[in-house]
Amino acid sequence: MIYLDYCANTPADPKIVDRFCELEKSHIGNANSHYSAGYQTKELIAEATSKVAKLLKVKPEEVIFTSGASEANNLAIKGYCHANRHFGKHIITNPLEHSSVSAPLTFLQANGYEIDMLKIAKD
Repeated sequence: MIYLDYCANTPADPKIVDRFCELEKSHIGNANSHYSAGYQTKELIAEATSKVAKLLKVKPEEVIFTSGASEANNLAIKGYCHANRHFGKHIITNPLEHSSVSAPLTFLQANGYEIDMLKIAKD
């Protein structure tokens, strides 16, 4: 099979899947729990967060893990708009956006943002 729908889902590297399975078996504690297995999992997540932050040259507290692109888009759009609301509330978009972009814009429009939709021409 030739898989061409990488926008919907990207196959994971087998090394990543193997590492995930290894960690899933060895760190079963809920990271938000107050017992040793939870503390161990929380520490593992903190280490991973620090590594990602270092790669991105940001602070660990600036790294947010999401369940996927739709959640990330929603968080990024709403978060950016909230943080910069004093600079203006005008957003320009187009009708081709994925629902993970258009849905937060609809929410923002209902909360006082002006959303302009560009028309798509043939060229």
